Amino acid sequence: MSQGGWGLALQIIGDIGEGVSSAVGAGVAKKRTFRAIDKAGKEVTMAFNEATKQYEPYSETGGQFFKDLASGVKSGEFDSPLYQGYQNQEAQPTAPGAETYGTQPGAYQTPAFDYQKDPGYQAQLQAGNQQIQGAAGGAGMLLSGATQKALARYGVGLAAQDYNNAFTRYANQRDFGYGMSKDNLTQFNTNRTSANQMYELGLGQYNRNREFGQGENLNEFNSRAQQIANRYNQYGSLANVGMAATDKMAELGTNLGVARANLELQRGQTDAATAINAGQATGGVFNKVSQFGAGMTGGGGSSSSNGGSGVSLDFLSKMGGQSGMAAKYGAK
Repeated sequence: MSQGGWGLALQIIGDIGEGVSSAVGAGVAKKRTFRAIDKAGKEVTMAFNEATKQYEPYSETGGQFFKDLASGVKSGEFDSPLYQGYQNQEAQPTAPGAETYGTQPGAYQTPAFDYQKDPGYQAQLQAGNQQIQGAAGGAGMLLSGATQKALARYGVGLAAQDYNNAFTRYANQRDFGYGMSKDNLTQFNTNRTSANQMYELGLGQYNRNREFGQGENLNEFNSRAQQIANRYNQYGSLANVGMAATDKMAELGTNLGVARANLELQRGQTDAATAINAGQATGGVFNKVSQFGAGMTGGGGSSSSNGGSGVSLDFLSKMGGQSGMAAKYGAK
């Protein structure tokens, strides 16, 4: 082989060494990159698991309250209660009547004055007549005209004498009767007024009790409705907390998926880049060998014992072995 041939061979051998070194370096870099990607994947998964554990209690509790809320709505547990009107616990008082305070007495009727019917006059008249008749009878003159005249004179005289007394007694009886009638009317009015006052008091108390009962009934209804609303809102709030936690866990899952996809994409890109770099390194070596061989064969044909420009088969075989080694390392 000529001096120029050996120089070119040495240059090709140096290029092969550089190609092999580049291929080996790319493989090492690929392994390191894959280890970093695997470590990053584990750390991302650990972070996801830790974050998910923090949200799981809220998600489970909120989910249970959501189920309870749905069940309560379906069963009517949270329906607003129907308002029931207040029922009086006592009978309404009735207005008083004659059975309570009696019958109103009528107007006083003034009696007519008749002195002859006066008891005192009648008693004196009877006593005087008996005395006259007794004296006349003793003398045998009971039915005589003189006796009759004496009886008549006594009656007229007695009437004249006792008229004022009879009228006085009549007036006293009249006034007494009028007073009794007046007192009876006064007592009747008093009884009626008292009965009406008691009725008004009873009616007022009845109305106050009814208004109080209605107010208490309405307050109880509103309180019950508010309690139901509060319980519904509490269930809803806890259910919302659970939904928020579930949404956050879903977001974490999505982020984990994106992170893993990016790591796998990086792994694929690294694998592809390593293969491309190894291929370029070995391809360059083969190009050098091909150029060298073409140059040597084109300059003088096969090699001769006199040191012509040809390359021995043994040398080319070794060169091919070196190129195969570069391709092997580049593929890793």
